[in-house]
Amino acid sequence: MAHNNPSGNVKPSENDIYFGQQVKKALTICGIDLIDFFVIYSDDYTSFAEKNYFNLNLRSRI
Repeated sequence: MAHNNPSGNVKPSENDIYFGQQVKKALTICGIDLIDFFVIYSDDYTSFAEKNYFNLNLRSRI
């Protein structure tokens, strides 16, 4: 899954991370394994799997 960030900043916000975590949980319930979520812009990206963002404990909510 990928999210294009038109601001040019590929560092995900806390809301981006929370959203990615919630989508992963929902897909897991459906039997689908979300392997990675990318925030992209131009030729740069951030990978949730590489940064371990799926396992962060966040207090913020959308």
